[in-house]
Amino acid sequence: MRDPFISPPAALVALVQPVANSLSLPLLAPHLHEVLIGWAVYHALDRYVSPALSRLLFPRTYSAIDARTRINWDMRVAALTQAVCVSALALWVKYVDQEVAAMDGEQRLYGYSGGIGMVQGFAAGYFLWDLSVCLIHYRLLGPETLVHAISALVMILLAFRPFMQYYGLSFIMYEISTPFLNIHWFLDKFNMTGTKIQLYNGLLLVSTFVLSRLVWGSYNIIRMAYDVWTAARSAGIDLDSTYATNGSSDGFLAGKEISGDPRPFETWLAGVFIGGNVVLWSLNVFWLGQMIKALRKRFTPTQPTKKDN
Repeated sequence: MRDPFISPPAALVALVQPVANSLSLPLLAPHLHEVLIGWAVYHALDRYVSPALSRLLFPRTYSAIDARTRINWDMRVAALTQAVCVSALALWVKYVDQEVAAMDGEQRLYGYSGGIGMVQGFAAGYFLWDLSVCLIHYRLLGPETLVHAISALVMILLAFRPFMQYYGLSFIMYEISTPFLNIHWFLDKFNMTGTKIQLYNGLLLVSTFVLSRLVWGSYNIIRMAYDVWTAARSAGIDLDSTYATNGSSDGFLAGKEISGDPRPFETWLAGVFIGGNVVLWSLNVFWLGQMIKALRKRFTPTQPTKKDN
């Protein structure tokens, strides 16, 4: 499947391709415009769109919150938008791209599709924006959020070697639970804490979080580890040039195919992906515990003291 988004500017590809090749990320250049567009969209949502719309639609609530909460509010508007859009795009590519569905173990490690490249390009733009705000607002967001942003961005960029593009698309589906997390936070700010709406949203949050991040995530980590183990045993994989280009026999962009010569197995690269995903999985377990504590605090009635009685 070719990249269904607009074609990259030829001048940009020509400028960036030598640098991308030197970094062993040859497929980053034709998707860099999507990275930049993604970053610009989320930056605009955070800095300009959210403040303007929030003051217009919710003037009392938005004006009443303090500066720190306002920063969090605007960031969550961008995160909510990204989660909905990237989840929809990932599911769409999974459904329509038959070449992705047909990938075997070797192609799941080294295969490439233009549709996956598009999704990961926009995701990289989001994580680049996320990393920047995590650094700017480190005291507010904390170290675990910074670790998440760094891990996600590194793995998204390394996928443009290409490597693990198939699994990158699968892990992007973690974002299915994110809209419910942000809705939960906004309900607190609208003084709807403890309401039935927040309860139902909380149940959806926990269920989608467990299914998408822990169950689906565990399945893909185990499957990825098995593919890596199989590749390590073979000690060298012959790439199918069909998948080494644009997921199409037409070749990459202007009909130029990437060499299908055998590639050596890179232990460090496999370790980065497996280790990074284990770190993210561990953070998800930690965050699940925090979410359950927060929900119990809102919906478990407190025991009256003797003085209250």
